[in-house]
Amino acid sequence: MWTPPSTRPLLAHRIGRMTMLLITGGRVHDPRNGIDGELRDLAIENGKIVHGVAVSTPERRIDASGCVVMPGGVDMHCHIAGTSVNRARRLLASKALPIARRCQSIREWNERGGLVPSTFVTGHRYGALGYTTAIEAAVAPSGARQCHLELEDTPNIDRAFLLLLANNEAICDLLFRGEREEARSVVAALLARTGAFGIKAVNPGGVALWKSEHGRVDSLDQKLGSGNVTPRTILELLVECAEELRLPHPVHIHANRLGVPGNIETTLETSRALDGRRHHLTHVQFHAYGAEGSGGYSSAAQRLVDHFNAHTELTMDVGQVMFEEALTLSADLALEHTLWQLTGKRYATIDLELETGCGMVPFRYLPGSRMHALQWAVGMEIFLLCHDPWRLALSTDHPNGGSFLTYPKIIALLMSREARREAMRAAHPDALATTVLADLTREYTLQEIAIVTRAAPARILGLERKGHLGPGADADVTVYDDTADRELMFRTPRYVIKGGVVIVEKGELREPAPGSTLCAGLPLSRRESRPLSRWFEQHGSYSLEQLGPAPAQREQMQKVLG
Repeated sequence: MWTPPSTRPLLAHRIGRMTMLLITGGRVHDPRNGIDGELRDLAIENGKIVHGVAVSTPERRIDASGCVVMPGGVDMHCHIAGTSVNRARRLLASKALPIARRCQSIREWNERGGLVPSTFVTGHRYGALGYTTAIEAAVAPSGARQCHLELEDTPNIDRAFLLLLANNEAICDLLFRGEREEARSVVAALLARTGAFGIKAVNPGGVALWKSEHGRVDSLDQKLGSGNVTPRTILELLVECAEELRLPHPVHIHANRLGVPGNIETTLETSRALDGRRHHLTHVQFHAYGAEGSGGYSSAAQRLVDHFNAHTELTMDVGQVMFEEALTLSADLALEHTLWQLTGKRYATIDLELETGCGMVPFRYLPGSRMHALQWAVGMEIFLLCHDPWRLALSTDHPNGGSFLTYPKIIALLMSREARREAMRAAHPDALATTVLADLTREYTLQEIAIVTRAAPARILGLERKGHLGPGADADVTVYDDTADRELMFRTPRYVIKGGVVIVEKGELREPAPGSTLCAGLPLSRRESRPLSRWFEQHGSYSLEQLGPAPAQREQMQKVLG
């Protein structure tokens, strides 16, 4: 049920009345606690999972007999809030059909509202899908306050954002001048002031190079301009900062040369540069291409996964492409400019405060396109070749590879070789010939699905109370009918509980639950803020005090310590 904004603050008080809940008879999949399809009861009290059946007189019982019970889903990489997403909403506004103000139908929430819907629709879609946590993956410092406001208005999920820092002019300028300690101070100050969860590195140095010289990064050791700063220099600085600041999540890296033939060399070079140190490579499907085969592209999924399997300090999310409508939305300006030239479609770009870039182009992936079919197949290969799903997360880089609403279809493909074969029949044969997808017989189990959609992303993000159903965990629970049609099963949960509140019941949306905004919780240091203050005095177009959440928002944020 839609609730006007003026009444939303009252929701937390009203829904707080239900404090005790018991889910009985379900087949529980909780990989973190070693529970693989066991019949168990699940007790919830005051928004937390409690031990055994400690709730002796629950206010409500849910009979989950014949159902599958999992923790709430965790989407660790999506684009759902901030200035770039707002521009995308405007770009696609003509395609967005309105939603009735008092809609309860999950189908209507999903079919209307567009590919990049409003905050409130986004929260309802995630809740209806059984997802209760989502991370906005790319926010510029100047857009942090707007992002906080939008996330606060997104119900049914706990949420956070990653801060774009790999092309920030203040940081790059200090590195050019050899003032490395000051650059580290700026990183710390920006994270603390913006209320960010972690660091995002998009095409390190490449966006700044594109804006200044229309140049492109070819290797990690390419000099950017006349100084000695290179993409490697920037990456090493950011990884050192993440380690020293004890951020819960390692640096989240969108490597150089996304989408370029042969970019697997750069991807592997990037990971090797950080050998032995925690790092996360994001939407890796877009970074796993060889340069062989007709059309100049081939799959390099096996090479990437071989490296991944041998390096336990590396984590990844896939960025699966689906044959659906999409919107390429990225801080990688050179990439977006190329896509605009190739497609001739509408194109929008943003650049504020010399911090990063942002471009966007409406898109559709087609099975008959050789390139699109290859991208789809490479993502599937990565999933199926991976030995350790605990370091891998399902994502589509929403909306870049497709909407997060396609997750049930991806799950069905992973669980069924025959479903993949059917999809392959429609895909371009030349693309599939460069892959080993046809030879892969692996089928994911429900336990493995619970890992890549819940337990693994929560662990990778450092969220100790997410992705599992042990005592003390947040009471985020999804109950599915155990049907043979896995896509239908994961598309239409029977019950979804967020923080102990039932938000989906018998397949219908109920009153939304407010979520919490998560942050790294770094203290504001005067010493670390001095270099940033000097930069703002010389170059900023607004007050440093306007950076990040308002004081009232900051007080309500939930700190996640690394």
